Amino acid sequence: MKYLTRHLPYALLCFVAAILLCFIPAQTAHAEKPYVNCSPKEIHPIYWKATIHGDVKVKIKETGKNTTLDHGTKVTVTDYKLKGRNTVMLSDGTHCYVHSSNLNIYEDACTPGDFYKATKTAFVNSRTLRSKTSWLIWVSTDRQSLNIFRGSNRHWVFYRKYDCSTGMANWSTPLGRKRVRFKVKSQYSEEFESWLNWFLEFGGSGIHQWPGPNASKYMGRVPCSHACIRVYRSAAIWMYKHIPKNTLLYVY
Repeated sequence: MKYLTRHLPYALLCFVAAILLCFIPAQTAHAEKPYVNCSPKEIHPIYWKATIHGDVKVKIKETGKNTTLDHGTKVTVTDYKLKGRNTVMLSDGTHCYVHSSNLNIYEDACTPGDFYKATKTAFVNSRTLRSKTSWLIWVSTDRQSLNIFRGSNRHWVFYRKYDCSTGMANWSTPLGRKRVRFKVKSQYSEEFESWLNWFLEFGGSGIHQWPGPNASKYMGRVPCSHACIRVYRSAAIWMYKHIPKNTLLYVY
């Protein structure tokens, strides 16, 4: 009896805490990252942090004024290209063009979190995305998420989502519309001396299982591949089994 009396306050506290947790939405209580609603127009590809190499003369797009960006100036690249001019955003929010030879890309500027299903669905249906199959894959490079839909152009329905890791700085995954050209259980990369398992090829790159350790440290958070799209083993196996050849892959 004394035991029960002594521990009763703690038991009641635990009971009340359990009841309160029931009223917290599961996504808020357990999700590691925030989920957001936004207009499809607000969704953008990955941005990159960079510094200016050399002193570069530029014209500010918003004002038309000429200025010079000093060597070492920090900027954000909003449409990174390995060759040619890139749009960069300055610290005051204005934009200008800088050639890739004058940019030192050093880190991603991914946005933490992910979009709600309704936002993802609105985004893919706001664009012309025709697949030769009843499947569509949209990889959000900004949110490091791989999203799968079923249906047809302008009538896509969200099916499932996987965390992923796309190309790192100077190895960025090419943006745009691609198609799954072939699938193999294991593809050997001579360049990196590594086996890429459950491989879905697109445009010279591929979706495949994470090839090394510490996947959870990067997946869904940090781009660190050599242009491929890395996913967990379970995700890679599922896509290998269910995603047919000629499925449209939209990287954005």
